[in-house]
Parts: sequence; C-alpha cells; structure tokens
Amino acid sequence: MLLEMQILMLLGKIGYYEMLLWIQVDDEEKIHEICSTIGESKTSSSILQENYLVALFEKERKENLRRLFEIIDITKVSSPHLLTKISGYLGSSLLESIAIKFFRELRKCGKDGGETVSSFIFSYATCIPNLTAKDAVLKFEKLHKELDIKPSSTSYTKLITYLYESNEVATGPLLSM
Repeated sequence: MLLEMQILMLLGKIGYYEMLLWIQVDDEEKIHEICSTIGESKTSSSILQENYLVALFEKERKENLRRLFEIIDITKVSSPHLLTKISGYLGSSLLESIAIKFFRELRKCGKDGGETVSSFIFSYATCIPNLTAKDAVLKFEKLHKELDIKPSSTSYTKLITYLYESNEVATGPLLSM
C-alpha cells in the first residue's frame, strides 16, 4: 500500500513537470490535449490530473483553467490543499462567478459541511488583488450570507490573523457576523 502511494505521488510529480514543460515550450496543442484528459474523468480527480492543475495555476494559464472549471467536477478533487489553491486563484484572478459556483458545489456535496467551504471563502476573499483588509472582510461576510453558510471558527481565526498582519488601522468594528 505504501509503495502504491509513493508511485502515485511520483506519477503526480511527473504530470506536474510534464505540464510545465509544454507550457515552457509553448505547445498549445499538447496543453489542450492534457486539459481534455483532465475533464474526461467521471469518477474522481486523479493525483496526476490534480498536479496538472497545480502547474496551470502556477503559470497562470487563465484560459485553460477557465475552460477546465466549466467541465471538471470540483467535488471530486481529493486534496484540500488544491481546493485552497483553487479558491485563492479564483480570488486573485477576479473570477467571482466561478468561485460562487465552486463554493455552492462543495457545499452541496457536503465536504465537511460549511466548515471547509468557509475556509475556502477566506482564501478567495483574501487573495483578491488591491482589496484593503476591511474590504476583504466585507467580501468574506457577503459570500457567507449569499451562500447561506455560517463562518467557521477556523476561518474567523484566519481572518483575525489576516487583519492583524495587514497592519491596517481599524476605524470601527469589522466583523459584523
């Protein structure tokens, strides 16, 4: 069992570096071909497919990712770390409509109830470029209300840490929930 996991992890790393190679040599046909295989899996997202996605995030391949978000079943992604990266990427890329769809699908499938989705909302809101800390808090609260999710204590803790580290001077109460 341990050997199988190690092989799967190595396969994932190979996929990651394969995607980076095709991006580096600018082979759009090969990138499109690999992206097509990511969306074809009906059962679950494989470690290989997830590492392809990571490479696309790191190289900010917006168009490839936008198409993939339309065809992949986000609830099949097995890595919470990758889901957090997806949330942050959606925030930094200003893809709110996709993010809301993403959060709704995760909430619907019951991934740890609202707890996990609340953390993903935090990642999204705090990665939006050029937002003040206060605006990030307002976005965090707005999305929780819109999606009818109660903020988790974990996401509130992260939010408080984020506010503290932002070094912005608060002029009034920020957290209204």
